Amino acid sequence: MTDFLKALKTTDLPINSMKQVKLNSVVLALYNIGGKIFATSDICTHEKCHLSDGFLTGNIVECPCHGGRFDIETGEVKALPPTIPLPTYKTRVNGEYIEIAV
Repeated sequence: MTDFLKALKTTDLPINSMKQVKLNSVVLALYNIGGKIFATSDICTHEKCHLSDGFLTGNIVECPCHGGRFDIETGEVKALPPTIPLPTYKTRVNGEYIEIAV
């Protein structure tokens, strides 16, 4: 069984935004794309840069260090230099909280 942990309130993640959260020593990026919530590792698989400091366009996050891009729904690499997909995590909204399976 997967444990979902409270990450933050839904009001703390406006539509079309992203935010870094830490759960159980895992650094994650949370995204609100048109009201749908997604979660990935916040660490780029190319370099140890925080994706939440980067740029969000639709469902693509761009790393601020070298411009690598990832699909936040699947973790798929969309632009080099990264070659390793980004870990993704299940999310759900429970009442006023966003929860992530870590």
